[in-house]
Amino acid sequence: MIARLIVPRDVLSETAAIGDRESEVMEVSHMMGVVCRALLQTICEFDHTLISTLSAHIVGPLAAGETLRTDMWQEANVVTYRSTVVERNEPVIAYGQCVLVT
Repeated sequence: MIARLIVPRDVLSETAAIGDRESEVMEVSHMMGVVCRALLQTICEFDHTLISTLSAHIVGPLAAGETLRTDMWQEANVVTYRSTVVERNEPVIAYGQCVLVT
């Protein structure tokens, strides 16, 4: 599997002002782990061999304890997805794409 992430520099800091508070930001690998699990559960029925490539554009921070909702659309072997923090209704991943093995 090939994974590609685009991460803006301001998302990489250990703390960030999220809303009206300073919060600890989850690492990008943790956020992608949650998203990958959602893809595996929803699209692949937990068969990891179905994923060929996985890419994402990280657009915002995710604080510990926040809820992440991942919306997915599938066309043939390409799954497009985005992830949003439920509490703030702000995107954290945009333009995500998962290509499945054909």
